[in-house]
Amino acid sequence: MFQKIFSLTNIFMNILKEKNDIFDVDFREICTYALGKDIPFGVYIETRKGFLSIFKSERSLLLKDVILESEISKKLKSFDDGSSWYYFDLLLSSRKLHKKVLVRIFVNSSNLSDQELSMIESVVSNFYSFQDLYDKNYVFGELIGILKETTEVEDINEVIEKITSITKKLLDVQASSILLRDEKSNDLYFKVVDSEKSDRIKEIRVPIDKGVAGYTVRTGKSLIVNDVSNHPDFYSGVDEKSGFITKSLMSVPIRPLGKIIGVIEVINKLKETEFSDDDLRILETISEVLGINIINSLLYERLNSISSSIIKSLITALEARDEYTKGHSFRVQIYSIKLGNALRFSQKRIKQLELSAILHDIGKIGVPDSILRKPGTLTDEEFEVIKKHPVIGYNILSSIDGLDEVLEGIKYHHERFDGKGYPDGLKGQEIPIFARIISIADTLDAMTSDRPYRKGLPFEFALEEIKKSKGTQLDPELVDIFINSFTSLEEISSIIKEM
Repeated sequence: MFQKIFSLTNIFMNILKEKNDIFDVDFREICTYALGKDIPFGVYIETRKGFLSIFKSERSLLLKDVILESEISKKLKSFDDGSSWYYFDLLLSSRKLHKKVLVRIFVNSSNLSDQELSMIESVVSNFYSFQDLYDKNYVFGELIGILKETTEVEDINEVIEKITSITKKLLDVQASSILLRDEKSNDLYFKVVDSEKSDRIKEIRVPIDKGVAGYTVRTGKSLIVNDVSNHPDFYSGVDEKSGFITKSLMSVPIRPLGKIIGVIEVINKLKETEFSDDDLRILETISEVLGINIINSLLYERLNSISSSIIKSLITALEARDEYTKGHSFRVQIYSIKLGNALRFSQKRIKQLELSAILHDIGKIGVPDSILRKPGTLTDEEFEVIKKHPVIGYNILSSIDGLDEVLEGIKYHHERFDGKGYPDGLKGQEIPIFARIISIADTLDAMTSDRPYRKGLPFEFALEEIKKSKGTQLDPELVDIFINSFTSLEEISSIIKEM
């Protein structure tokens, strides 16, 4: 008997590890195969009213039709009638599988020694320990996945959408929403809603003195409400305006750095079950992750806004010295981002490339007006002065931490693929990729822009010249990707017209 029960727990463990859904698992067949006909058992599935029997083995008189959560026995338990029969329950439950299946198994102590009964208890205990550890590892794995995905994400909406999506999955709910506090009006607004009624719900505002969300913000307390119809703080206004029907919910404050900035809610536990304290602990953990990410995203937004203003001022100052370069840095930035997206750079790398491209000529601030604005051909000595601008730009910005790739694009954007460029004569793949990208964008705009001594070349001609530069001035692989990233020449023209 011990071997049969041990075999069944191993099968259950493998189901946890290998299955993404257990609706297609035939537990009746599995239990019959593992336990045989001599060991009575029943298979139950979870419902709102308890665990409902879906199969009873031959000795059905020993089995109940409904088992409540409080009646589940995870250790051998004897009957009060003085018989030699014992029973225990194997509850298969996982956030990953979103389904609870209970198998109640009976053993006759008269056929087993005390040692065998102890061994059975040990197997059952090990099964629950494994399942608890597996479930926690799965939940924390999903939360770590959120952290990895959102660490470099600067868009607050993208951060919140990812978190609400994983919240629905982990807690197996119909809807998940995040409400943030409006400091001016002091009410709550839906920042993100993961629900089929999201468009309507997003337009609704919740007064701070109403609803479960309002209660959570005012008191800072998490709340489980398994029946909203009997709860005094439930605000029906959202349901009335959206057409959504709320039956149950959990509400947890979002409190980064000790300040409540909003609420995360989950609504309507699926399969007609109730929210538990374990569910609440998971939502509170998610809230902590969410709060940190929201604060980081808000800081990113403010820093980016400040940085953008400073950069625009620098570029405006540079272009004010030479009207013929007006818009050049912004066009090079747009072309560079186009190629970066075609290369499927991450959001973080696109931001770095964007910064490197728009600042690629910032070193020209250190070039005298007599050379920078000279309408005619430069002398060899004057050209040597111009050639210093990549290094000047590099030196201007090199004191800022965390700009390594940005600085490489600035310093080396005049290197050539054949090694005949400046300032260091780098060749081929030795040239940082940002610099190779900016070089293509810079070349295209230089050829198509008007100069005092010539009109800009037509795009068709400029693209042909760029193709001819493959392997000499420009990276041949990147040139092909760049040209193929445009659907037509009209697309290029439209980009320029928008400048």
